[in-house]
Amino acid sequence: MKEDKATVMSEVGPELLEPPHILSVLMELFAGDRQQALAQQEQLFAHLAACHYCRTAAMVLLGVAQEYDRINNDPEEVAHDLLVRLANIDRKLEAHRYERLGVYAETILAKGRDEAAALFPDLAAHLSACADCRLMLEETVAFIIEAENTG
Repeated sequence: MKEDKATVMSEVGPELLEPPHILSVLMELFAGDRQQALAQQEQLFAHLAACHYCRTAAMVLLGVAQEYDRINNDPEEVAHDLLVRLANIDRKLEAHRYERLGVYAETILAKGRDEAAALFPDLAAHLSACADCRLMLEETVAFIIEAENTG
């Protein structure tokens, strides 16, 4: 499994092993080295739902598991089916995230940043912690302003 870990790390980067990310826990779960209590599982799922990076890393990890099964002539269906399910979930979550960011950006322009944060407290909290989403929000706000000024 050490060589599999090296493969995963070359694909996703070492920062995903550090909190708040959960890649190291996922790797242990996939390897069967660790079990989680129900409350811990719920925290993992909540983080996966919110963190595109950890979902992507989990997909890479499942791809490594599928390749490992193929090389060892083991059934690949379990890893493949999980990978397909996670990819479908990821697409739906990302579409929802973009829609919410768009509505948040429109609210900023219509009612101001404080009102937008009050109306979407969970998104505001996420934006305070996620530089990528903040940048995407600012780009969306700038795009809307530009579109209004040229249209």
